[in-house]
Amino acid sequence: MKKILLFILLSFFISSVSYSKIITLKDCYSEMNEIKSLDKNLYDEYKFVIDTDKKIVNYVIVWSDKEMKKNKQEVDGILQRNNDRNLGLNTSRLESLRMEKIQSKLFNIIKYTDDEVVAELEKIQGRKFRQSINVNLKKNTILNTTEIIQPYYKSSYTYFCK
Repeated sequence: MKKILLFILLSFFISSVSYSKIITLKDCYSEMNEIKSLDKNLYDEYKFVIDTDKKIVNYVIVWSDKEMKKNKQEVDGILQRNNDRNLGLNTSRLESLRMEKIQSKLFNIIKYTDDEVVAELEKIQGRKFRQSINVNLKKNTILNTTEIIQPYYKSSYTYFCK
């Protein structure tokens, strides 16, 4: 009897293998400025990581050192002009223009099939916009849509990935 019970328990654990997947679409770019590949002057990495088990899509940008240096110079210049001219602009708001080396956004997966993933940006209380992505896993493309609620505005663009 114990052997039968042990066999049943073992077969249960073996058969309950998780079907989660981690899918990474990397070297993503959009053709907004007629760019046909990832601009390595701007980015070290630009990817979407889909975790079907956690039901999230992590949108990750890693800025290049060259772009980080350029951003630092631009923000430092704005801060210096603010101080020199006594413009009285909020310094902490100006500091927020500094980019983080690694930026990411988490999207919650709403729908997942072998061909498609649909996800929305995590809900933020009081948010007046909605951002969603539709990932075509066959073509490795991502349609990113942003809707501003009031006044109403909608924009969409497509990423192409490897």
